[in-house]
Amino acid sequence: MLAITKYLHSRFNAAVALLVMLVGAWMAYSRAELLSVAGDKGFALPSAIEWFEWNHTLSFMANMAANMFVVGMMIWLNRRYSFIKALTLIYVSFYVFMQLSTPVLLAQFYTGTALCVILLFCTCILFDCFAQRTPASMRKVFIVFFMLSAGIATQYVYAGYMAVFMIGCIQMRILSFRTFLAAGIGIATPWCIMIGSGLVQPAELHWPSFVSIFSAIDVAEAMALLVTVLFTVLLLFAGMTLTFFKVLTYNARRRSFNGFLTVLSVFTVVAMAVDYSNMVTYIPTLNVCAAFSAGHLFAVHNTEKSYIAILSLYIVYLALFAWKIVL
Repeated sequence: MLAITKYLHSRFNAAVALLVMLVGAWMAYSRAELLSVAGDKGFALPSAIEWFEWNHTLSFMANMAANMFVVGMMIWLNRRYSFIKALTLIYVSFYVFMQLSTPVLLAQFYTGTALCVILLFCTCILFDCFAQRTPASMRKVFIVFFMLSAGIATQYVYAGYMAVFMIGCIQMRILSFRTFLAAGIGIATPWCIMIGSGLVQPAELHWPSFVSIFSAIDVAEAMALLVTVLFTVLLLFAGMTLTFFKVLTYNARRRSFNGFLTVLSVFTVVAMAVDYSNMVTYIPTLNVCAAFSAGHLFAVHNTEKSYIAILSLYIVYLALFAWKIVL
């Protein structure tokens, strides 16, 4: 039985899970049931769901590529900064099955995927600044807030994450007047570029159109979505709670990284509750946070029989996938 547990933490299990996700995504795409939410949710530019609306196949391929990129960044992030103090890739399979549980979101590129990519990329940059109040670190802070500010032009959800990364600057021990200055310049720069280049005219700036996702899906689909999100949130907080005392034994650097992921996780859950009409946008980010949390849990409690719980979670998410497919 120990061999099964060891396999589930291996790269081979992660590879198999990725193949399962690709097959499931293709099944969802072949059903031609794409998410369609009317309304412009950005301040200046079209939202990501509109970027490939002229070619559904390209949208599907872009989303698959983005998800593979997310997996790659998750692996790189943990290998470089080791916030999960164990040799495991179990978090990859968790993320994959979580994504698979919302197949309609896998079948096309949309803001949720773009947001997840941007947040992971910014997290990589932020972690690299730990305890380094150097000009190079200030440039990295500038890049983080530049990317988040540019994202606001397409979707308002990026705005809230600015507060998360400012808290992250405190956790990385780099907060200073220069940090605020770098962040402020980073926020202003993309708008200066867009307006100065003529890409966006001042008259074109507008408030986002708030249209509920639940107006685009029926009651059964809404119930399936809410059950999936609730289960993932419970798994996220279970992982955070059961690894809390273990994290306290880590060194300051590793505690800071885990602390930031906790803030990111909690904000995402709160944002989903407050901005429930736009809930699907936060799902990939929630899945990354929950996958890291669950992966950390099973890395810490790597017992001979832990494979039972891991396989049970796989089965739950596959069942949720099947539920969505037959709706």
